[in-house]
Amino acid sequence: MVYIHDTVTLAENAGLAEAFFDLYEHPHNFPDPDEREPRENIFGRIQTGSGDPFTHLIAYCIGDAVKAGVIAEFYPQSSCILLTYIFVEKSLRGKGVASKLIRSEEGVPGLIKLIENKHGKQVQAVFFETNNPKETPPGTDSMDPAQRLLHFYSLGGKRLDLKYVQPPLDHGLGSVTNLFLCLFPHLTGLAFVVPTEVVMRFLAEFYYSLRPFHVLAKTNADAFLHDLEEALDREKKAPDFLVPELQDMYRDLQQKQYEEITGYQYLHELPRIEEPRLMFERAAVAFEFVVDESYFEPKGFEAVEKINGPFCVVTHSFETDLFAYSYQNDPPYYTRCYNAAKPIDEITVRFPDEFKFNSEGRRETFFTLDHDSEGLHDIRLRVFLNFTWFKQSNIRVWHLVFTAFEGHGLHEYNLIKLMKYFSGAQEIGSLKNDANIPAHPILFTVPGSTEALDLYGLLEKLAGIRYQLKPEFQAKIFSEKKPKFFGYDEGVGIETEERVENGKKRYVPGFKALRTGIVQIDTDYCQLINRQDEDDASNFQDTLKTLYARLSLADDGQKTTDEELQTEYRRHPDAEYVFEAYCGITLGIFDFSRMGYEEVSDTLIPRSSTQSSFLTINRGVLSSFGYDDQVLASSWDTIGINPYLLIPSAVLAANDYISRDADARISHLLNNVENGNGGKKAYNLSMLEKTRRDVINLLNIDFLPNIFQYPTEQDLYEYGLTHRGVYERNRRTQAKLEQIDNLIEECNQMLNQRYQFLISVAATALAVIQLLAPLSNLLFSNFSVKIKTLLGMEIMGALILSALLFGVFVRWWYRKLGLNKRKIRHN
Repeated sequence: MVYIHDTVTLAENAGLAEAFFDLYEHPHNFPDPDEREPRENIFGRIQTGSGDPFTHLIAYCIGDAVKAGVIAEFYPQSSCILLTYIFVEKSLRGKGVASKLIRSEEGVPGLIKLIENKHGKQVQAVFFETNNPKETPPGTDSMDPAQRLLHFYSLGGKRLDLKYVQPPLDHGLGSVTNLFLCLFPHLTGLAFVVPTEVVMRFLAEFYYSLRPFHVLAKTNADAFLHDLEEALDREKKAPDFLVPELQDMYRDLQQKQYEEITGYQYLHELPRIEEPRLMFERAAVAFEFVVDESYFEPKGFEAVEKINGPFCVVTHSFETDLFAYSYQNDPPYYTRCYNAAKPIDEITVRFPDEFKFNSEGRRETFFTLDHDSEGLHDIRLRVFLNFTWFKQSNIRVWHLVFTAFEGHGLHEYNLIKLMKYFSGAQEIGSLKNDANIPAHPILFTVPGSTEALDLYGLLEKLAGIRYQLKPEFQAKIFSEKKPKFFGYDEGVGIETEERVENGKKRYVPGFKALRTGIVQIDTDYCQLINRQDEDDASNFQDTLKTLYARLSLADDGQKTTDEELQTEYRRHPDAEYVFEAYCGITLGIFDFSRMGYEEVSDTLIPRSSTQSSFLTINRGVLSSFGYDDQVLASSWDTIGINPYLLIPSAVLAANDYISRDADARISHLLNNVENGNGGKKAYNLSMLEKTRRDVINLLNIDFLPNIFQYPTEQDLYEYGLTHRGVYERNRRTQAKLEQIDNLIEECNQMLNQRYQFLISVAATALAVIQLLAPLSNLLFSNFSVKIKTLLGMEIMGALILSALLFGVFVRWWYRKLGLNKRKIRHN
């Protein structure tokens, strides 16, 4: 590589420099003239030694021919480098040349050292620009901008979250707004943040260097100098820029500064285009909305009530088959296929054109170029609605099932986007934030309507109902006059979402009712995208079947060892990718391709496996992967998913809800005991006994035992409750019940002591009255009978009045302490 950075090196390499710019101006590199600075401008800065900015060339040569190059500009006042242009001859692209330019000591790192030695100051940052694929018209770039982003991603480039505007590069050229401003942070010792002042100092100096070509320069030549001085003034906490673009970018940076460190910008990973490799024509995703109808009243449920019986021609045989013998005659729940009641059987899903997420400390973005003017792209899916009704607990689990149309399919990224509703919490930025408002609003429309619905709105639309929090609970939750000490026990665990419709508030279960779901994939209907070779596709299916069989044998500890399975797995890259994609789907994560065999095997630990399929549970997801699923085939046009997955998953979801309800009630009460009276312990015996009774009923009656007869479903029940922490939560709730028992015993002991005290007071008063009679006779024996009688009556009256007053005092004291309500306070 050759550095050209001053008049001496330019003279020594005059011919090389001309060849350098010939390649630079080739249409294969920068076809948009607005993005390409004229060579005479660049030559002029080198020849004059202009520091506005200092320009450097790096020529990558093979023999005497220039095959690639970098134009780098050093801005001395901000001490930053802008890699203005990086280009590689088309025949050498993808062969590691760009990596050598950016990473090797002969490339940019060597140039940084040269600049630091020459100018005696440390380079603060190395910036570069690259096209935004979503805003770059096709055919206007020398290279697919999405692929260029992937190359820069692999080189360690990061992106500033900034609405960047590149100023005009020459007379007659316009500003450019379809660029990302990026950095190579590792070249200057940065990690994942950059100081805001470094960015603004660079931008101000960059704009200042191009002032002759900017429209403002004609009317206000001092504006650029003012902005540069403002940016360079370290004491200036809030610069006021005169150039509108600089002011807008500064405000944008202020709004997006890194929350944890004031004055810094978080460096995002460069966006990556979705590149799906699989198409699943038989894939289903089921969303489970758990609604406690003790608290939420369904309006417009008449159609459901008409069919609200235990028998369903579609589900009954499956459901009855699953019950153990003791539950055959008196089932604790039933499942209904709801499609017959509502005619809607397909929807349009409107995905946003990009998804942002966190992965292992990196802020990532996946995008697609297939979108409309609103930034959305549509797919059609079939939709099925079913519910499971638990009559003892009054809980309804709605199953909203999406499946692909055969011949169209769902690819792995769209499946993951749907799974984000109840999975993928490790990739922050999932579909629900703390307020349960979709961070990436997937929208749904039904045939014949343009109304855009969210997922919960779609549920109500398909079901023909509108849930509303019952008035008595709405008053308890949202009333400003809540009870001082004890609050309410029923409904303390209710999670509601506020919806405003026509100016009126409605409190509904919303996204908070969605915690779990199911995904099922039949790989008999899985195709490799962009693979036309039928033999290749056949071999792919055979390889998957071999891996399913070996996984089953390894799970049973027979014949195939884990090492043999691992070897077989790694021999087939396409099959390896399928299992990585399975991990992404079941975990709800986009960054699945980085997973190695160990992570894949940990994620896809089978709970049940056969020669053709396996089941696994990860957090709130029940997953089934396999082929030749005859039960799925028989339910494909009625339920949309295998009912032997749907029904056990509904039991797990209902039990999880009941467990959380019980824990919320008892935790709420214990918290009020500790803090219910201005920080003083306070409790109410009737409330203690009622909550204890309710919690025991929840755990012993509403909470369903293992009602299944087959080992697979029995194992799913036990493992699912353990894996989701339900059993552990129940154990904690039982321990809290023991605390309540101790409080009840303490309360009864205190009440007994007070009762004994009152009995003693009453007995003492009676004894005093009995002693006063002979005493009065002795004191008044010399008086006439009439006088004695009068005096005796007066004394007796006084004594009786005193006793009555004493009783009133005791009664007042009793009420004062709350004993009439059996309330006890301890300081």
